[in-house]
Amino acid sequence: MKQQNPMLRLWELGEAQHGSLIQAILSAVVGVLCGMAPYFAAAQIILGLLSGNQEFSFYLTWCAVALAGFLLRASLYSLALSISHKATFSILKSIREKILEKLPRMPLGTILDTSSGQMKQVIVDQVESMERPLAHLLPEMTANVLGPVCILVYLFVLDWRMALLSLVSIPVGMAFMMAVMAGYGKQYEGSVRTTQAMNSAIVEYIGGIEVIKAFNQGKQSYARFSDSVKANASYFYHWMKSCQMPISLSKAISPTTMITILPAGWLLYAGGSLPVDTFITTIVLSLGIAGPLLAAMDFVDSLAKVGTIVGELTGIATTILDEVESAGAMVLVTILGGLINSAVMLLCVLFWDWRIGLLALAGMALYLLLLSRMEKQSAKIAPKRQRDEARLVEAVLEQLQGMSVIKSFNLTGKGDKRVRQALENSRSNNLAVEKLFTPYIWAQEMALHLFSVVILVAAVWLYLSGGLTLANALMSVIISFLIFSQIQSAGSGVSALRLVGSSIDHANQVDGIPEMDQDGAALHPDSHDIVFDHVDFSYGSRPILKDVSLTIPDRTTTAIVGPSGSGKTTLCNLIARFWDVEGGRVAIGGRDVREYTLESLMDQVSMVFQRVYLFHDTIENNIKFGCPNATHEQVMDAAKKACCHDFISALPEGYDTVIGESGATLSGGEKQRISIARCLLKDAPIVIFDEATANVDPENEDQLQKAMEALTREKTVLMIAHRLKTVRSADQILVLDQGRIVQRGTHGELIGQEGIYRNFVTQRAEAGKWSL
Repeated sequence: MKQQNPMLRLWELGEAQHGSLIQAILSAVVGVLCGMAPYFAAAQIILGLLSGNQEFSFYLTWCAVALAGFLLRASLYSLALSISHKATFSILKSIREKILEKLPRMPLGTILDTSSGQMKQVIVDQVESMERPLAHLLPEMTANVLGPVCILVYLFVLDWRMALLSLVSIPVGMAFMMAVMAGYGKQYEGSVRTTQAMNSAIVEYIGGIEVIKAFNQGKQSYARFSDSVKANASYFYHWMKSCQMPISLSKAISPTTMITILPAGWLLYAGGSLPVDTFITTIVLSLGIAGPLLAAMDFVDSLAKVGTIVGELTGIATTILDEVESAGAMVLVTILGGLINSAVMLLCVLFWDWRIGLLALAGMALYLLLLSRMEKQSAKIAPKRQRDEARLVEAVLEQLQGMSVIKSFNLTGKGDKRVRQALENSRSNNLAVEKLFTPYIWAQEMALHLFSVVILVAAVWLYLSGGLTLANALMSVIISFLIFSQIQSAGSGVSALRLVGSSIDHANQVDGIPEMDQDGAALHPDSHDIVFDHVDFSYGSRPILKDVSLTIPDRTTTAIVGPSGSGKTTLCNLIARFWDVEGGRVAIGGRDVREYTLESLMDQVSMVFQRVYLFHDTIENNIKFGCPNATHEQVMDAAKKACCHDFISALPEGYDTVIGESGATLSGGEKQRISIARCLLKDAPIVIFDEATANVDPENEDQLQKAMEALTREKTVLMIAHRLKTVRSADQILVLDQGRIVQRGTHGELIGQEGIYRNFVTQRAEAGKWSL
């Protein structure tokens, strides 16, 4: 089937806002047409100068026409962007809502087989990348193509030869650009794959950080994450490098209409076949052809992406998910190039007439002042934008990872209130930003146009008063249309740099978080007893552990029980030094855990978490996470001891079966046994169970109990447990309540005492009497 035109697909995507988009397109088109008026005015001024017209009012009239054209163009352009952005942000919100509505109706297996990173990429990043095509491409590309077409039609009416001469450089320049775009589709698809791989690696690295720390695999896991980032950067670098020369040639050749118009036009004029007014009009109007076309070409890459992006959104509706990513611009090159070119042009103007040069300098200064004011406003709102974006990502990921709950409770609407609020905040915040910046953008553009007209008036007045030669006056008229184009280019780069700076600030916030002291020694103690000596710990201002002292002798089992929120998990995490204590100390083998390097400390500890995290990899590699150099035979031996070999072998791909993100394709008991096999392979002398049996069904409990017994032989064991069978055989039981140890002893000792433990046993005994 023939693929639909990208512009049509983009138009269909904005179906609900067609009325607004049409208004934006019409405003932009009329604005571009009004922007042609200053060129006609300049042509009349030049003709007046050449004919010796000495009436200043004549020139003022045409300067007023030029100013009116500039004013209408800037105003209509701002109006078009305001309308299109308002429509676009509503469209983006609607697209996200439709995707989130669709997800609960998709097969859960499809969702579980797709990483959260990939889904987040589609719902957040990819939909956001539609903002530029929807808000800018439709109105601006349409207007920027139509404007030069109108000029060319007028030039053909004046003189078809001059019209053709004004076109010579443009097809040559555009040919280089089209050569780049010829392979754009395949290159873009490649960028999609590398970006998706990086995105999935980031989500997995962050999601599995607890397991990564517990199994001392920070370097290996970071290497996988780092490799995906480097692959993504390398791909874009080589892609952009291949585009650099043809794009540069295109932008250099396209505007050079004067190379053909001036010599050929002079020959035609000298031969008597070209009137002087037609010659001058062609020269001036040709300046307005290349600029809009180059601006339109800047949107070609966005247009080329539309097919892939819209196809992706359609794919969501049919449960086929691909990846899309938007490439960034060379911001620094744009800024530096614009500033350098502006400085060179300004020096040239100052050289032939300092008065005209000072006016140009004043225009640039006013523009930069307004730009600075806008950047200050941007800096004020950047933190809020970042918070809203972070909340949107958080809400979407939560929605994706909780899809099984959403389906089970039949929440097939637009998702929960939090997601809907995040979507609305994103829309309203983006709209508020556009409303804030639109007056600044209008004022910046008008400042430059105003000084262009001032330069026109000054040049004419100086010429009429004898202070400027005809040649310099003519040059000043032309310069008035060119002098500010480069500073505008630099200004657009600064606006893009604002977004880069905001991202850097956000990254620096993470970089500024204090790191844990890692100056310890690589210790390997002979004994593995654990001692808490008057330990205090808080989360912020909320105390969790208060003056806790305990001893877990080497090669014994200690069980911890207590109400929810009493500090059980925190106590376990302090042993692994996931946090540092605020008071007292935690020691292993007689040495403070802070005296160990993080690597040597985690060599002593294995952890089995209640929330099992398995990586999007083969089952064998997930087990080998405990010992990356293990052989297949060692992996199988660990799996047999953990009672998971049989169900793994029954899978079509066996140990090579790739499991979904977080092990989503396995049952809770199967995931837990794989995590125990991982710990068996690590063979650390200390084993910590954080409520590992809390959510396991009875059929899996016996198998899991056997796996735990295999893991804990000859180990120092600390377990948080809710099941009586797990607790009663412990050598020592600690009862925590409100951050303090309120009871300690064996099962036989504590069952005879009034307190939390007896209540714990009684409740479990009563629960055991229930039957169906």
